[in-house]
Amino acid sequence: TRSSTTRTGPERTAALSTNQEDRQWRMFYFVQDSWRVTRKLTLSVGIRWDTWFPDSSIRPGQGSRYDVVLDKFLIAGLGSNGGRAGVQTQSTNFSPRLGIAYQLDSKTVIRSGFGRSYWMEIFGLLFNNIANGYPTQIGQSVPQVSPYKPVIDLATGPPAQVFPNVPTDGILERPPNQGATYIPPDLHYPTTIAWNLSVERLVGKAVTANVAYVGNVTRNHGMGMRLNRALPGPGPLPERRPMYPRIIIDINNNQLNGSTHYESLQLKGT
Repeated sequence: TRSSTTRTGPERTAALSTNQEDRQWRMFYFVQDSWRVTRKLTLSVGIRWDTWFPDSSIRPGQGSRYDVVLDKFLIAGLGSNGGRAGVQTQSTNFSPRLGIAYQLDSKTVIRSGFGRSYWMEIFGLLFNNIANGYPTQIGQSVPQVSPYKPVIDLATGPPAQVFPNVPTDGILERPPNQGATYIPPDLHYPTTIAWNLSVERLVGKAVTANVAYVGNVTRNHGMGMRLNRALPGPGPLPERRPMYPRIIIDINNNQLNGSTHYESLQLKGT
C-alpha cells in the first residue's frame, strides 16, 4: 500500500498470484562485407534482421492484453487467446547498411553512409506487459473527500478489492472504473534511419578539416500520449474525453506512434 499526498487518496495493488511471468524470444542476424572496388573507392555493405517475438504469459489465465476497440481484456491462454493474447510477430525488421569512402585526391576523402536500426523501446513498453496485467493485478484508489477527514478508518481498513470471475472464453469486460493500457495487436518496434555525407581534407602539414551533413529520423517511438485524455475546454471532465460515453476514464497507450527528425551541419578541425 502507498499513500498519496494529493487529494486522490491512497492507492494499492492486489495480486491474484505471485508467480506470474512473461517469456520473450528474440532473434538477431547480421551480415557485412567490405569491397575495395578500385584504389580510390571502398564500399561497406551490410544487413541486419531483428525479430522480437511478442511477450507470452507462461501460465494460462495470468495477465491479459487490453483491446480498446472491444473495450475488453483478452486473458492470456484462455479460450482462443494464446499466451501472447493476440499480439502479432513483426518479422520484417530488415535493416540495410551502406558505407562509401572515395579518395578524391592525395589530400581529400569523401565519405557517406546510410543505415537503419530497429531497437527496443524503454520503460518496459515492449517487454513484461502481459502476465502482470488485469486481473492478475488489480489497482485500487480510494478518493479523498476532504484534507481534514481521514480517507479510511484504520480499524476497518480500505474497502475490499474484488477480483472478477474470468469466463472460460478468456474475454473479460472492463469494469467501469478499471484503468487499462492499450497494446495494439500489430505492435511495431521503433526504427531509426541515419545518414551522413562528409568531406575531409588535409590543410597544410598538420591540420585536417572535416565538413559533414548528418541526419536521422525515428518512427514508432514511444510518446506516452494517453488515448482518452480530455480535450481542453469547459464542461465536465468525462464528457470531454474522445471515447465518451463508451469509456469515461483515461487509457494508457503502448501504441508507438511518435517520431523525431534531426539534421545538422558539423564542422571539425584537427
